Amino acid sequence: MSIMSNAVRKCTRPVWQLRSIQDAHVLKKSVNRKRVPDLSLQHSLCSSAPRLFRFDDMAQPRFERVLVKLQKNGDSSFKNAHFTQCLVAALSAQNDACITQCNVEMRDTHLHISAPSSGKSAIKMKHPSFCPVHNMQSTNYSSLPEDVYTRGVDCGAAIILEAGDGRVLLTRRGDNLRTFPGIWVPPGGHIEQNESFAEAGLRELREETGLDISEHMCVQPVQALAVWEVTMCVQPVQALAVWEVTMCVQPVYTLAMWEVNMCVQPVQALAVWESVYPPKLSLGPPVRHHAVIYLHAKLKPEYTSTQLYPNIQMDPSEVGACAWFSRSMAKVIVSAREEDAGSLVLEHSVESFSALVLNAALGQCEVTLPFSDLLQTAGDDKDKRGRVSTGTKFALEEWLSLT
Repeated sequence: MSIMSNAVRKCTRPVWQLRSIQDAHVLKKSVNRKRVPDLSLQHSLCSSAPRLFRFDDMAQPRFERVLVKLQKNGDSSFKNAHFTQCLVAALSAQNDACITQCNVEMRDTHLHISAPSSGKSAIKMKHPSFCPVHNMQSTNYSSLPEDVYTRGVDCGAAIILEAGDGRVLLTRRGDNLRTFPGIWVPPGGHIEQNESFAEAGLRELREETGLDISEHMCVQPVQALAVWEVTMCVQPVQALAVWEVTMCVQPVYTLAMWEVNMCVQPVQALAVWESVYPPKLSLGPPVRHHAVIYLHAKLKPEYTSTQLYPNIQMDPSEVGACAWFSRSMAKVIVSAREEDAGSLVLEHSVESFSALVLNAALGQCEVTLPFSDLLQTAGDDKDKRGRVSTGTKFALEEWLSLT
């Protein structure tokens, strides 16, 4: 049975409309007002209010940028990461490594990234072998515009939303976006000051897809903190000589063992991806440099992709399409590695997939798209729209390794 609801089988009229700049200013406060999440299955998970295409909002950011502070091995303090500084190389013992371990923490309106330390949970940080910042020669730094060279390293959050039936949601970025247009990624975007990773990820999910997901709707994983062993010393007295010098013999017996568990946050940091746009130097000099925190949220069994699907309302200024993918489909996507492009012939039985696509005339429509488009890799002379981003493949690989 198709996972698509009958509620979206027919194309609907557009849920957005162009307004004058003056009207957009009037409506801006009501559109951007935060809504209280409704945790009941009897209520819609999204707002019924129409989304507006806001040119005035797109003109300049409405938020203070959150930048990366980095503590390299051997450094005693955190320093602002420079735009031309490769994060993975800074924390790795080997300069040519593509992956390392790190600690991440939001603190003092910055994203703090450091080498793993005791008492903190470390996660992987990776970039591709063709990372533009890593491969860029210092002699070429002077060619970068001043506003790019001095902008630092931004941070973002993207959420791997796993429905109760095990499917994950991906979105196709709008064709109008300045970075990675037409590329499939998890819902995500910037982190605002004083936001936690979970708050940023769930806010971006709500803004891009209309889904109001709260942490109460997620499964709360349990982790073992430690195992305690309780012992007892038995001390019999033995005579050593006639003048009754004695000694204590102390065999140790295990009385019991306890495993101490702790419930961790339901939305967890999964991995970090060092993202640069354009993705290859052959496509042009870098203009954006991000540390993207990939998050994972597993919904309770009752929140299936079928139940969530009809409540999706995509924001046309951010998203062009979205779709749910099974674990088997994710495995095929992950196998299409960028480094193997052109030399690997993938064998898979998936020919197409169903997606909810935004059409300027018809609104949200259910469309069948070729699965092979997802398996494309970033070209050397032109980026290929419709592919799954390299960072998303890494995040899906980490998600698949959880179970």
